[in-house]
Formats: sequence, structure tokens, C-alpha cells
Amino acid sequence: MATVFFADTQGIKLKAEQMKLLCDNYEATVKGLVNHAANLNDVWQGLSQKRFVNVYSDLFPRFLKFSKNVEEYAKLLNSFSAKLESKDSEIASRIKNLF
Repeated sequence: MATVFFADTQGIKLKAEQMKLLCDNYEATVKGLVNHAANLNDVWQGLSQKRFVNVYSDLFPRFLKFSKNVEEYAKLLNSFSAKLESKDSEIASRIKNLF
């Protein structure tokens, strides 16, 4: 059975751009939430509030790592798209030179 392969390289690039924008927004939101959590003592004080801030602060590096991983995935998509376009052009050139 033959494998059918289709790739919309412009669509891949667009998705990669969208992922990058979402990551930027995600990082800004996560940073905003850290500040928000730290400023809860205006309305919430006590051991549970301190633990919440500590737990959230401990999770912050994971949130950023996740975002960086998604950004790296977006870069890989862009790289894949560029390589695919290059290979397609190379094959088209070879075919043209056959005749």
C-alpha cells in the first residue's frame, strides 16, 4: 500500500507563527499570574496563601519550559517546511533537466 504525503508548506509556516504568538501570550500570562499570586496578600493572608504562592512560584519554571518547548516545535515546523520546499524545487529542476 502506497503512502500518500501532502504538505501545505505555507500552512505549516502559518501554524508555526501562530504557535509562536500563542507562546508569547502564554508567557506574558504566566508572568502576570506570578505577580498576581504574589500580590494576593492584599485580600488573602495566611499559611495557605503563602503556600499557594510558593507552589505557583515553583511551577513557574515548568510553565516557561513548556512554552520554550512549544517554540522549539514551531521552529522545527519552519525548518521542515523550508527543507520540503527546497527538496521539491530540487526535484522539479531535475525533472526539467531530464527533457
